[in-house]
Amino acid sequence: MIAVNRGIPQVLYQGYEALTIRQNEGMPGYFAKRIAGDVQKDMLWWTCEEVKEKRLALLRSFAFGDVLMLISAVQSLRKAGYDFGLAPCGAYREYTDEYAIHAPEAVVSFDGFLELDHSVPEMSARHRIDLLVEALINKTLPASFDVPQYVENKIKDVDRITEISYIAVQASGSVGMKRLCSGVFFDVVAALRDFGTVVVFGEKQRDVPLPSGVLDLRGKTSRSAMWSVVRGCRLLVCFDSAPLWVSHFEKRPTLCLLGPTSWEQRLTKHPLFPEKAQAIQLNEMIGCPPCFEAAGRCSGQYKCMRQMDSGKIVSAVLTVAEKLI
Repeated sequence: MIAVNRGIPQVLYQGYEALTIRQNEGMPGYFAKRIAGDVQKDMLWWTCEEVKEKRLALLRSFAFGDVLMLISAVQSLRKAGYDFGLAPCGAYREYTDEYAIHAPEAVVSFDGFLELDHSVPEMSARHRIDLLVEALINKTLPASFDVPQYVENKIKDVDRITEISYIAVQASGSVGMKRLCSGVFFDVVAALRDFGTVVVFGEKQRDVPLPSGVLDLRGKTSRSAMWSVVRGCRLLVCFDSAPLWVSHFEKRPTLCLLGPTSWEQRLTKHPLFPEKAQAIQLNEMIGCPPCFEAAGRCSGQYKCMRQMDSGKIVSAVLTVAEKLI
């Protein structure tokens, strides 16, 4: 069901029944209470059947990767005949405006809902794109990854790397569980040079050196430039971060380094999965199951990403990369 707060343009989102309609016992009770709580008396409830006839604008206000997943979900929903679009989204508005919907009956915010897959097992077991779609219409749809027209227009103004064939390596995601320690990262990049030119892009961390002969674009890539780097590469090596989702749209061979998250929830929608889109589960190297960023066993240290044996990771990266190139 969707709960619409009367008189307020942005609505609260209630995915409890829609996500668990096939599960008699449903999710833990606190989940429903957290979303609806004491404000239920101020809500107007729509069933999944009623939602089919609504004009809805969907909102995710942060995390570029999540915004890209929401774009994919809207593409799938529109192809299935639903009159859904996207609400304006601050820093990512240039990407969402293309999918704007005129005079929506409600704005459905997923902020605070998607994060629950870090702690609710029934959600952790699902791909986020499936969570987005099924919570609205109570069924899954084939994933869609059509490159937004904004990207096609913007990328023309970006200096592209066209004279070389290269491997693109993401330096770091936005948080600690989406980066390797500097020594391991250095060794991985150095080893990848065996396959040709390596381009390192993304956020630049202090005191993280790179081996010689590497094209360093850290701190120099806007979102459009990052998209261009991914589009032109022969292999993307990345973390659970926005470039991973760009590779879905661009259909590029991808090697994703995962620690607290699992490949089942991150790679199974990739158009090249499983032949040319694979992951290395770093958590398995230390005998730790995916925690979906809870990091309870290691007291928030993310040992699967930060305290790993360099030799094991390099060996694994080279083995998988050779299959994907």
